Amino acid sequence: MRYDAPSICAELGDQFELIEKCAETRATPSQLEQQFAYYRFIRRLA
Repeated sequence: MRYDAPSICAELGDQFELIEKCAETRATPSQLEQQFAYYRFIRRLA
């Protein structure tokens, strides 16, 4: 399954807060582009 920032935030719910996101594109060995996304969350305390 692939997630973008809004969908992963919805999946995790209100207990987590997105504090950083990063996207990058890399070349595969066959020189095709592959996209990656990284997200950093903190857990909210009640």
